[in-house]
Order: sequence, then C-alpha cells, then structure tokens
Amino acid sequence: AMDFLDYIKPKMLQHKALVTEPIEVKTDDGLTLRGDFYRAEGASKKTIICMHGYNSGPEFDFSAITPFLHQQGYNLLFVHHRAHGKSDGKYIGFGVLDHIDSLKWIEALLELIPDGEIVLYGVQMGGATAMMASSLDLPPNVKAVVEDCGYTGVWDILSYQIRQMYNLRAFPIIHLVESFSKMHAKYTFRKIAPVVSVQKAIVPILFIHGSHDIFVPTFMGEANYEACTSSKEILIVEDAGHAQSYYKNPELYEETLLSFLNKHLIP
Repeated sequence: AMDFLDYIKPKMLQHKALVTEPIEVKTDDGLTLRGDFYRAEGASKKTIICMHGYNSGPEFDFSAITPFLHQQGYNLLFVHHRAHGKSDGKYIGFGVLDHIDSLKWIEALLELIPDGEIVLYGVQMGGATAMMASSLDLPPNVKAVVEDCGYTGVWDILSYQIRQMYNLRAFPIIHLVESFSKMHAKYTFRKIAPVVSVQKAIVPILFIHGSHDIFVPTFMGEANYEACTSSKEILIVEDAGHAQSYYKNPELYEETLLSFLNKHLIP
C-alpha cells in the first residue's frame, strides 16, 4: 500500500511550483512574518488563510487539498508561523502567540480585498491557532473556522505526549517546560487554550479529527467540539491517523468542508 509520504511527496513538489504573491506582516513584538498568496482563477472575494502545524509548513499540510480549494474559487493565503519557514522568530508560538498574529494576516487580507470573506483553516498547531482566534474581536469579514486535529491546550498536549513517550508522570517536566517558556518567550501555556477559546467563539467552527490519531488524541477534537458554543459541526474520519483525514477519505472530507463553507459564505 502507498504510504502517506509517497502520497504527499509529488504533491509537495506541485505546491512549490505554484505561482504566489508574497505578503508580509509585522507582529506586535516586531517580527516579520511571511506568507504566500495564491489567487483563485477568476476574481474572488473568498480567501482561506491556511495555517500549518508545529514544525511543519504549508507544502506538507495543505498541498493535497490545495487543488480542490482552488477549484472551488477560493484565494489561499499560506502563512508561515513565527519560527517556521520563511518567517522570523526564534520561539515557536504553539498557537498562543500565533492566534494574535492571525489578526495581522486578516488585516493584510482586508487591505488587499476590502470587502472579502475570510476563513481560518488550520491543521494541528494551526488548528489550535484558528480555534484560539475564534473568540477574538474579529472583523465581520471572518465567516468561519475549520480546524483539523488541533489540541485542547498546549499544557494538555505536552503532558499527554510526555506520558505516551516516556511513561513518566508529566508534572515536573511540564513545570520545567513552562518556566523555560516564561523566561524565554514571555508567555504561559495554561492561560490560553483552544478548549477555553471555543467557549466564547463568535464564528461557526468545523472540527475534523482522525479516529486513530495517537499524536493529538481524538478525544481532544471531541472535547473542543463539545466546548464550542457557536454554530458547529464535527467530522471524525474512520481509521485516519494524525493529520491524515484528507488522505484517508478525500471525498467525505471535501463534501463536509464544502457544505460547511457554503452555509457560512456566499457560495
């Protein structure tokens, strides 16, 4: 059977060949973040901001679904999170910093397309970012959030993975990690979490998770969905591993995503 890497490699090459326009934003703490804007064929007012996962990039997380979204008439903005890809930054934001950064991307898009409609679409850490952004004071142009395999909180996912990997009690290590992050990047994990943000969400959210995700366990996706107070849908893809729901069942994924977007945007 073809494994995921064989499947994704040619798609990543295609993705690298896309003709995109560079977009830059400045964060509140003075970093330059860079993104690639991929226009729809015809003039389109609909843009999806694609937010990749931890230690990943747009070409890995979005290359498979890009042709489909492009076909549906969406502009796509592939952002590079702080400390990733083309963007500046020494410290990874885990969504805690990135969800504030997402406001800058939204601003930049509205300068480009003032009456545009915007969707935040994130995978893993990008999903956490999109969920955390859902409760911010967003402009009315932001119509929906789609999150794929995002965690409930940084503290939660770190302690879960430490237990999984090392079979240790998570407590002392997590405290070390947290005090380290306090000293170095000046933010704390526990205060801000997707599962808290979605309780105050002001936009509709589609939650997607693989039933066999052992990296960000499926129960986290379900917990985020349960906690969400805005209009919401959930898709659990049978037998899909971490960030592989689209790979496992592209038809179901596309159908669910499209029907969700068409409810909340001008089709």
